[in-house]
Parts: sequence; structure tokens; C-alpha cells
Amino acid sequence: MMHWLAEIDGRRMTVEVPASSANLGAGYDCLAMALDIVNRVEVEVRGWSRGEVEISVDGEGAGELASDRSNRFVQGLEAALIAVRGEMPVGAAWRIEMRNKIPLARGLGSSAAATVGGLVAGNALLGEPLTNTDLLRLATEIEGHADNAAAALLGGFTVVGPGEGGLEALRFDAPRDLRAVLFIPDLRLETKAMRKVLPRMPMFNRLILTETSGGQVPTPAGTAHKASVLAALLAKSFDNANGSDHFLNHRHC
Repeated sequence: MMHWLAEIDGRRMTVEVPASSANLGAGYDCLAMALDIVNRVEVEVRGWSRGEVEISVDGEGAGELASDRSNRFVQGLEAALIAVRGEMPVGAAWRIEMRNKIPLARGLGSSAAATVGGLVAGNALLGEPLTNTDLLRLATEIEGHADNAAAALLGGFTVVGPGEGGLEALRFDAPRDLRAVLFIPDLRLETKAMRKVLPRMPMFNRLILTETSGGQVPTPAGTAHKASVLAALLAKSFDNANGSDHFLNHRHC
């Protein structure tokens, strides 16, 4: 029987993935929107190249982005293949051409875009067996947070929160007359570094409280739920607008 890698050897796939802006308003780590700044990536399967990865970059990140398997696009690509096939053959090799317009380390989701682009490409190479929910879960495992990934994957406005089957995202269109105005600084700062400057007990925790018998505890899921209810109503997806509201005072219920 022919190995699955041999079946897709020589196949090419092109994906376009947008930038995104997250942490919108009170939607910390859950509300984001896609932006009209797009990276275009072409990947070719080269099963005969003995596991070599060849990456060329034109535009943002040229001469900077990793050119091996630590590249986020490659991580996403191989994560999708492993999720479907269960393993990655030693001889798997890729030729990847990137035309990047998303600035790096400027809060525009460049890492999430690369990860999602790789996941979508890998899924497409195998006939798209993974759902958007699957892809979002994989992107979150790689990225560590889902807001930018959801917007890059689904486009429009997205809200991410816990659902019955795990992490879920709801998408709705932006108003046609809405325009995003971006200030892109010269200073670069990666997400991990930016999160480190936040105080351990940030002010927004005071707005994300659920009253329990033992007092008040922070519940980030409450913010996500609140935002998801709003998004469900805007999208007229009324089935997603029900459920318990973590912001209710249970003493008054």
C-alpha cells in the first residue's frame, strides 16, 4: 500500500491568511477581528528531499523568520497532518514561499497567521478532514491563546469561549462602513513579553468575578461567555445565545 506522504508528493497548495487585532474592548483573550493585511504562502510537498525544509520569504520577516521546522507555518502544517494521519514520516519535506505583509511583533497576529496558514494548508492537502473547531484547537495548542487564531481562521469579528465540546468560536461580519485605523510602532514586542508587563492582579480581574459560597474568584470564562452571547445575538445565532451567565449574582437567582 502506498504511504500517504507518497500520495501527496509534488502537490502544491496556496493559502492566504489575514492579520488580526485581538483583546478588543472588554474582550480580553476572547474578542478579535481580522484585518485586510494578508500573507500569501505557497507550499509544495517534496517527499523525496530527505526531510529538508526550504523556505523563502519576501516582505515582512525576510532574513528573520526561522527556515526550519521551528517556523510557525511548518509547525501548523505538520500539526494538521499528524492530527489526521497520526505520525510524520522522517522523509517529509517542504518547499515554502512566503509573501508576507503582516508586520512582525506589532500586535497584528503575525504568529497566529503563520500557524493558521500552515494548519489550513495541511488540512487542504489531505482533503480537509479537519473542521474549523479542530483547526482552532490545534492553533491554540501551538499559540497558547485562541483570539488571534480565531480571527485569522474565520475572518470577520470572532468571539472565543468555552463550549460543550471544548473551545468554540463564533464569527460575524463587520459592518460594511467600518474601517480600521492602525498605528504600527517601530518598537517590536512579542506577545509573551507584552503579557509579562501586565500586573499579576490586573484591574480587569475586578470585572470578571463570579460570586461563590467562598467569596469572589476571577473567572475569565465569564468574559468570554458574556461576549459570545452578544456575538450570537448580532449574528442571529440564537441557539448560541443561551446558557448560564457567569456574571449573575447567584444569591438573586
